Amino acid sequence: MKIRSTAFSVLVFSLLSSALVAQTEIILKQEDSPIQIVEYKAGVYHSSSQGEYIETKLVLKNVSNSKIAVARYRVIAFNSFNEYFDSIAGLIFKDWKGIMPEETLKHELANRSFGVEFFDGYGTGFAFIDAVRFEDGIIWRANRDDIVSQIKEVYESFSGDMITETKKNRS
Repeated sequence: MKIRSTAFSVLVFSLLSSALVAQTEIILKQEDSPIQIVEYKAGVYHSSSQGEYIETKLVLKNVSNSKIAVARYRVIAFNSFNEYFDSIAGLIFKDWKGIMPEETLKHELANRSFGVEFFDGYGTGFAFIDAVRFEDGIIWRANRDDIVSQIKEVYESFSGDMITETKKNRS
């Protein structure tokens, strides 16, 4: 009986610990973006061959009426102490064949930034579409003022310069 009680206590503690130390992922609102971020997940992973890294997983949908050649998304990350951590950019394309209207695709990116452990557990990431190039050559760009404004609602000290700033210390 005591073994069952102890095992149950460990299980409950494990479940509560997992729930209390989750990163926060926020998809910024972009009503005019040709790509919708349907889902955004980020987590810190540990690998004996690659060390610690943040893995970003996105589910994206082309909500425009045009074929997209390539797009760039960005994740702005804050560490466990609500301090600016990193600005991570990734390219989205589908075998260079384009992303058709209404098409949904999954994208993953591993980021081996210095100090990943400070994101683990309590870090916050903001994901948004930064730029899109349509097959016909037209380029759409995010409204940076709107992006900065949304992030400032959570982190008042955030500035637009941090969007393109990247850490020099990479592992």
